[in-house]
Amino acid sequence: DMWGRKPVILWGAATLIATGMACAWADNFAQLLTLRALLGFTLGFNDAASTAMTLEAVPSKYRGKAVLVVQGIGGAVGKILVAVLADALYDHAYNPGYERFGWRTFLCICTLPCIPALLLGLYVTNESPRWLAVHGRTEEASQLLHNLALRNGTADKFPKGTRVLQPDRWGEAEDLQLSSLERLTKEPMHTMVILTSGAMVCANFVYFGLLFALPVYIEGAGYEARWTRDQKSTILVIVAMAEAPAMWFGFGSIDWKDVGRSKTVVWSLVGAAVCCLVFNFQALAPVLHTSGAIVVTQFLARGFASASVITLKIYCGEIFPTLARAAAVAVAQSWARIGAALSPVVVGFLLVDWSQGEYGMWTKLQPLRVFMLFSIFAAVGAFLIHELGIEPQGSTLPDNERQALDRVQDGSSLGGNIKKALSGSFEGWDEVPTGSPAKA
Repeated sequence: DMWGRKPVILWGAATLIATGMACAWADNFAQLLTLRALLGFTLGFNDAASTAMTLEAVPSKYRGKAVLVVQGIGGAVGKILVAVLADALYDHAYNPGYERFGWRTFLCICTLPCIPALLLGLYVTNESPRWLAVHGRTEEASQLLHNLALRNGTADKFPKGTRVLQPDRWGEAEDLQLSSLERLTKEPMHTMVILTSGAMVCANFVYFGLLFALPVYIEGAGYEARWTRDQKSTILVIVAMAEAPAMWFGFGSIDWKDVGRSKTVVWSLVGAAVCCLVFNFQALAPVLHTSGAIVVTQFLARGFASASVITLKIYCGEIFPTLARAAAVAVAQSWARIGAALSPVVVGFLLVDWSQGEYGMWTKLQPLRVFMLFSIFAAVGAFLIHELGIEPQGSTLPDNERQALDRVQDGSSLGGNIKKALSGSFEGWDEVPTGSPAKA
């Protein structure tokens, strides 16, 4: 938000190349751990910058789908390629004794795509025109938009030298020297970032919790049912395939009339909650304790959770203003990572590996505890987004910004029910920044 989108993305790509390659030459565990931590740090801020860049570079009609393709489908393809490469690494028939390649070569191969990404960023990618305009660099924004029009064959609609006005900002007296984090402490952004961060924690906890819980659960269920290793692997593969239809579901529903982003997130989380709840019943009922029941409930739960995570990311980026968009996404995503990191710890604590011993009724209650927790977290995440009450579908980014401010000014403040329940803790939250709302 301070230096622009392009410099951060370029610096991130360069750092990814350096740290990724350096990992392959680590001499001990401490070095590898340090380099991997630096690599993860780079991925974190690069994620926020690329999300903001995509949102600001695409017309509102295609904005949600563009982010879904870049962040969702692009990420899914990358994960699949890594999985295929990892399978080849550990395939003893293809790679006996790691003669063809080992883990160091594996890390180098995974880093290679960052090189063309860096070159594309240097010679093809432009700075966000909206970011330039908001920061008063309107002449540069005009030139970039004209260049884009030339590429698209629409130069007649945006001739060279077309004047670009600096967009209005929340509160006409707002100082451009304020940092992004300082802007996030003002209403309505303060409440918005709290609610979106809470929803991010819940959605990612559920998604990654399901990811970790299923293998542990089927080890126990398979131990009782005497499934083979291939049967267990087949269940995991089928459930993992749920992410493909989930992406297509999100791809369509975010632009459906009367649905949009917020309802897609809410109903995806509700769907995940219901599926986890149904799974609890099949885990306790011997009649339903079959591979088919496991696959159906987990397939749907995984799909709904996946759709909620990627759509929530789009939603979070769209509702915040340009001057704080990347910071807001970064804050929300950092909380999402906390939810993702907690999930394996909680799953390991609550879900016993049944093959290690027989605990009678207590063993049967273990799945109920962990999957009921997923249901609760999914329901809480859905409630938080419903409470936020902003729908960015089909509106411009400035419209989304005004929508949030208007909800505070007309009395229907964001998170109203939560504030009423905790009224003593939120004194002064409904204060509106000085200055009139931005005009179209």
